[in-house]
Amino acid sequence: MKVRSKASLRIMGEFDVEALSQEIKLTASYSHKKGDIGQIKTVFDSDMWSISAPLDRNVPLQQHLEWIVEQMQNRYEVLERVKRFAKIDVFCSVTSGEQGGFSLSPKALSIFHHLQINLEVSLILQSE
Repeated sequence: MKVRSKASLRIMGEFDVEALSQEIKLTASYSHKKGDIGQIKTVFDSDMWSISAPLDRNVPLQQHLEWIVEQMQNRYEVLERVKRFAKIDVFCSVTSGEQGGFSLSPKALSIFHHLQINLEVSLILQSE
């Protein structure tokens, strides 16, 4: 199994999802509202807006993160305002069937420093 990866910038809290899309001037890759029911029949306890790189999962994680940085770099001022009423993080998923790792460039990491947000990583190792 090849290494598969994905990254999403997530904004979570209580806010108007549509108004946030208009303020950020981007359409969410995924969003839900507080009270919506998820795929596994759980009720969401907050609103969420997220954007994910439209890249194949076989593309290295670094490229997913760099795409997010490129989309957000002119929107840092808006994101700083959003941080006053919502939590922002970047969630990454890396799945591999073998031992390995990944590396990230300074560009890929720049959004975390600039916005002072967390990098959340889920590592999944699967035997073939």
